[in-house]
Order: sequence, then C-alpha cells, then structure tokens
Amino acid sequence: MPQNKNALLRYRILDELLSDPTRRYTRKDLYNCVLRQLRSIDDTASLSKRTIEKDLHDLQDRPFGMEIVEEGSGEKYVKYADQSQSLFSHPLSEDEKVLLREVLNTLGQFDGLDTFDWLESLQEKLNDPDSVLSFPYGYPSGYGKIISFSKNPYLNNLSEEGTRPVANALSLLFSAISSGTTVSIDYKKFNDPALKQFVVYPYLLKQYNDRWYLICGLHDADPDFIMNLPLDRMMLVEKVPGISFIPCQVDLQDRFSKIIGVTYNADKEEIKIVFAVSNRKAPYIKTKPLHESQREFIHAEQEQWKRKYPMLGDYTFFEIECIPNNELMSTLFSYDKEIVVISPEEIRSSIFNELKKQLDLYSSIREI
Repeated sequence: MPQNKNALLRYRILDELLSDPTRRYTRKDLYNCVLRQLRSIDDTASLSKRTIEKDLHDLQDRPFGMEIVEEGSGEKYVKYADQSQSLFSHPLSEDEKVLLREVLNTLGQFDGLDTFDWLESLQEKLNDPDSVLSFPYGYPSGYGKIISFSKNPYLNNLSEEGTRPVANALSLLFSAISSGTTVSIDYKKFNDPALKQFVVYPYLLKQYNDRWYLICGLHDADPDFIMNLPLDRMMLVEKVPGISFIPCQVDLQDRFSKIIGVTYNADKEEIKIVFAVSNRKAPYIKTKPLHESQREFIHAEQEQWKRKYPMLGDYTFFEIECIPNNELMSTLFSYDKEIVVISPEEIRSSIFNELKKQLDLYSSIREI
C-alpha cells in the first residue's frame, strides 16, 4: 500500500488522535495507532516513523495550519494546541447541540475536574454566535438542566482532626487513569490516627451510595489483588511516573457483576439468597433489583414457597446470586421488615442476631 495513497487517511487518523482531549499520545503511540488502523483495512500496510513525522509537519503547514504542541517531560505527549478544533469536523445539528450542552452540564457536576478544562472552551463556542457550534438564535426557550444526579460533596468535609481530604483527588485520579500513570496516596481511615501510604496502579473510579472509590492494584503485590479506596479519606494524591504502570490483570466488569457495592471478598464464593418481599414493597424491588442476578419465582415455584412459609402469604419470593459482603448486609437491613431472608441460614442468622441486638438496645432505653 503506497504511502502517498494513504496520506489523507493518515491525516484523518492523526487529526482524530491529536484533537482527542481525553487521551494523551506520544509519537510512538501515534505511530502504533495509525499503523493499526491502516492494517485493519489492509493487513499488508506498512508505515515508517519518518512518515508520521512528515505527516505531523504537513498538518502544521499550509493549507491545514493546525498548531501542534508537546507537553510533559521525558517522552512528550503530542496534541493540538486547541483540541476543540479538527480538520474533518462537521457542523452539528440543532438536536446534537442540545445534547452536547446537556452532556457538558452533566460532566460539569463533577467538582474539581481540572482535567476537563476543555469543557469551558466548548461551552464558550456554544455561546459564540460566530462558532459553528452555536445556536443561530441562542439556546431553545426554556432550556435548562435536563439531568441531575446525586453526589456527595465530600470536598467540604473535614476529618475529626480537622485535616482536609485532598480537594482535587477526582481530577488527579481521572487524569492518572486516562494516561496510565502510577500514583502515591496518603490515606487515613476513620477513627485511625495512623496515616498510610500506598503506591497503586489506578484502574477505575466507581461511585456507590453517593461515595467515590478508586479501584486499583497495589504496587509490588499480587497482580490479581485489587483494592478499593474511598476518595474522601485521601489526604494526598501524587503521580509517580518513575514507577511503570501495570495494566489491570482481572476483568473488573465481571468482578463487580458478582457483588453489591465495591467490596470483593476473594475468599468467598457466590451464593444463592432467597428472600421474601412484602407485597407493598415488591413492585419497588421488581423495578430496582438488589442485584443484577435477581429473579422473581413465578407460578408453581412462587406457590411452593408460599405453602412452605404460610406466615409470608402476603409476600413475594425472589432470589439473587452474589458474593456476600458488607454492602449486601446493609442493603438487606435497609428494608427492615419489608424483606425477610429465607436462606442461606448463615445470612438469616446474622440478620436475626443484629436485629435482636437492636431490639435489646431499644428495650433498654428509659427516660431519666
């Protein structure tokens, strides 16, 4: 495949990479990406690093005139100076502009994401009447926020000693994950005066119950060992580019499909949990399952369970299969008498004992 024949295709690929504000590419990355895409079209395609260098020069020269800059130390990252520009961009439809604005508003709800400075540039262009991104007559009348979600304003929280969690942890970790950079974290548990330091490979930012967690691998530990660290207990987050980043060795999506929340107990197996839900709460549980494996017993199975437990005749029986953890127990407790666990015995006994302790505590309260 002649090099000159593919010049336009290479320009398109490079243009897409250099204008991507969510990723960082070195010259080596650009070469590998372009070669990979060329070979997806023709597996005999070849490419030299000199050709990529010439393409980068051409993109900066007339008639393109795109300004390319380098950032970082050591092996530098290459990108467009203005990543909101692209050689091959197309005008957006009015519906696309409305959707884009809502996406920007939604992302803007993440406090402290310095990594998303480019959002402001896009928002300015949406407001600029001379920009191809702008609405010709302003935003549609009455247009306001369409999507809102719950968040924990942990940035305003103080620990019991008055030390403040690092304010831009979400931003720093987002950047570290997207660039594949090892980080050092000073971490402080609740009610523990000792400050611990972890060097980790950040893999995923996950929100659960209005709290953000970093899912990461521990430096110099078993590659299969995965930690979860709540961001609101992080006192310091620093990038450690001197320690090579090791990609995640486990399937995180599969791992989280087996649990409720973020705590994965590697020494435990998945178990089936049968529970009954009051008919008053059953419609809610049907539409908001406790776990993705949840299923409702139907027809003969449902009647069989009701005959076995006649005291639960006005309850509906369900089943989930997951690895037990604290989040599972908290979820079951949160429904109080609306959920009754049938099996396994271990889970039912644990709930019974905790409820008995609570009942004893309430019984012991007397006015003085």
